[in-house]
Amino acid sequence: MLTHVSVRKSKTPLEAFSHQEVQKEKTMNTQTANINTDLLNLEVLSSLSNNGSASIFKIEPQATIRDNSKIECGFNVMPNKPVSETFTVKEYRVWNSYAEATFDREYFSSMKKSPDHLIFLTGLVHTQKLIYVFLSQHWGFKYDPAGDEQIKIWPTSVQVEMPSMVRKNTDVVQKMWVKELKEEKNGVFEITITSTFQNLVTINAVCKIFKI
Repeated sequence: MLTHVSVRKSKTPLEAFSHQEVQKEKTMNTQTANINTDLLNLEVLSSLSNNGSASIFKIEPQATIRDNSKIECGFNVMPNKPVSETFTVKEYRVWNSYAEATFDREYFSSMKKSPDHLIFLTGLVHTQKLIYVFLSQHWGFKYDPAGDEQIKIWPTSVQVEMPSMVRKNTDVVQKMWVKELKEEKNGVFEITITSTFQNLVTINAVCKIFKI
């Protein structure tokens, strides 16, 4: 009688490492696919709304944060002619791969013929804050504006499109889609986002994220 014996060969350290890398890549691809699916759904919904807010479709956010903080930006182009803008944040809303903010804005300029409008520099600063709020929820640590920083955000590529000015002062809506979030090495990530203000000003950015 012939007996068939199956022998399971143990993986070499190199094979085991390769297997782990393949499984890690599959997991990352799945996460990216989920982000892209959520992104598509929210793009379709928000494109149908009047103010660009997905929340009016009763898609409950994973987190709603009432901040009441201020984002301030001041500079001068010409000597002794200051320009400044302040965002007073009312609320952040966070989903799986998308986030929104609603804020009021105040504008000041001592320059001639300088109409009240959203300054893209203030928008860039607040985009960094919105990324921070999103990642706080995504990674499961509590967002505490008065607490110690949990992550560091370092923009490496920024593109701003401003074909027309945002003149609205109250209940301004900023939307942000997370296109990709990937880990480059332990504790270091890269995030790719697209953000809009009132569907008029668009910021595309890539940032390095460092966990502190």
